[in-house]
Amino acid sequence: MQTEAQPTRTRILNAAREIFSENGFHSASMKAICKSCAISPGTLYHHFISKEALIQAIILQDQERALARFREPIEGIHFVDYMVESIVSLTHEAFGQRALVVEIMAEGMRNPQVAAMLKNKHMTITELLPSGCVMPSKKAR
Repeated sequence: MQTEAQPTRTRILNAAREIFSENGFHSASMKAICKSCAISPGTLYHHFISKEALIQAIILQDQERALARFREPIEGIHFVDYMVESIVSLTHEAFGQRALVVEIMAEGMRNPQVAAMLKNKHMTITELLPSGCVMPSKKAR
């Protein structure tokens, strides 16, 4: 359930994540999102003109969260150790979040704008990943 203390945009995005995870992107309705965060359709459409705009905002939000991990250098952590820690954290992620990732990837197969956003997100993170990590030397292998 959404709290009134959260900004409306945040409440909408959280509700959309939940609804998309439970019902799938195409089966989710804007009405269900409105109901989940107790807002009117006018309020929803004021912030997001479509479900596509919602999914794009979620992708950007996820990209920002991922990039936040790389803004400060990860001193003394080897790349392999970092990757293992990342994989372990993914296993603890809520099932709903994993389901949402699958929904977003599937939407990327159908929607060229979403595909471009996902490609950009992947390329940006891939470029930044090794910059803060100590790469294992060839001798260590």
